[in-house]
Amino acid sequence: MRKVVVGTVTGTSGVLIRAKLEGYVDELKPILCQMSQNGIYMSKNIVELCLKQAGEMY
Repeated sequence: MRKVVVGTVTGTSGVLIRAKLEGYVDELKPILCQMSQNGIYMSKNIVELCLKQAGEMY
């Protein structure tokens, strides 16, 4: 018999947003910029969405 595990999958952007909302980081923008400089690509739309959800962009 196989077991099926059901859970929530959270990507990098979701983890960062949650860290901001829970007070673990002060700002997401510098983190997202550093990630980009290190070759981790996120589309402009995803970056803007992250910043909006974290309250850093309106």
